[in-house]
Amino acid sequence: MKSRTAILGAAVATLAVGAGIAYAAIPHSSTGVITACYERHTLMLRVVDVEAGRRCFAYENQISWNQQGPPGVKGDTGPRGPSDAIVSPLQEATIASTNMTQVAELQLGAGSYLVTATVQLVNGSSKSALVNCGVAGDEPVYGTGLEAFDAANHYADTLTFTAPVTLAAAGTARLACQNNVLAPAPVSAHRARLSAVQVATLTQR
Repeated sequence: MKSRTAILGAAVATLAVGAGIAYAAIPHSSTGVITACYERHTLMLRVVDVEAGRRCFAYENQISWNQQGPPGVKGDTGPRGPSDAIVSPLQEATIASTNMTQVAELQLGAGSYLVTATVQLVNGSSKSALVNCGVAGDEPVYGTGLEAFDAANHYADTLTFTAPVTLAAAGTARLACQNNVLAPAPVSAHRARLSAVQVATLTQR
């Protein structure tokens, strides 16, 4: 009785060791592939250790799969996060000619922006002045804001407008103004500021 028990225990121990070896080599240590055999009639399935030389019998079919499945379908794009806002410090300049004079600038990264310009214009002389301001980025085209001055009743005013700006690379958005009168009165630009909000796309309709 004792000898039969000892033999049975040894057999169980041998199976346990064998199972441990098989587990260590499944899936394949280099490819991650799991190989199995299934009996055609009973459809019984057993996993085999290919690295240890195990193979399917003639009456079995071999199948294999990867422990890690194929990539899933890409999910929907999530909502856009909060937009970045960049604001320039207050700047000043004198607008005394018909040429565009830079009044303020703002350093921006590549992308599309809605840029709001604000500038206080002061005509300190008895002559009339007609000031035209705009914002430009990569393109030398200024989105336009217009303020007319009459020395008799329009001494100072604040001009505010918004223009789209797109930069292909990091660069500068500029606020510039010109005095369109042939013999213009010098106009002072005070508290000039650019504020930019980055957007995903700019669409004009």
